[in-house]
Amino acid sequence: MSGGASDAIKSAINGNVKDWIDSHPLVFWLVNHPWVSLAILLLFILSILGFFQALGSLFAEGWLFILQSPVKFMQGVLSFGSKSVSNFGGVAVNSLVSQNPEDKNNSGLQLRGVESNSLESQERLANILTRLEAIREEQNQLLQEASAILGNKFKAE
Repeated sequence: MSGGASDAIKSAINGNVKDWIDSHPLVFWLVNHPWVSLAILLLFILSILGFFQALGSLFAEGWLFILQSPVKFMQGVLSFGSKSVSNFGGVAVNSLVSQNPEDKNNSGLQLRGVESNSLESQERLANILTRLEAIREEQNQLLQEASAILGNKFKAE
């Protein structure tokens, strides 16, 4: 090839590249700063990956909600139905045991509002309350013993 043809091709390519670089200065700046370009590229890739993970999580939670909603709906209907049936029958018990906070010995545990037909269930509740009272007394004794031990330990130090 002659020098003139070579110069013509070279000037045509340089002219096209210069025009493209002039119209895209950001790309030229990124080419001249490779570390910054690499950091920006990694940040972009991580952002896209995070977006896809969030989108996947959203879809998974959406499907779980869609699949669980009939079951939750039926649970709500059945619990509402059982509450209304028990209220309709007059067997609703607001609270079986009340605790009087003013009593220090906790003898205020009483049966309240129990409408039961069987004597066995009332006896069973009385036995449970008696056992709970005994356990509470033992717990108080153990707490006093532990505080005495800790008090002696701190006095020794």
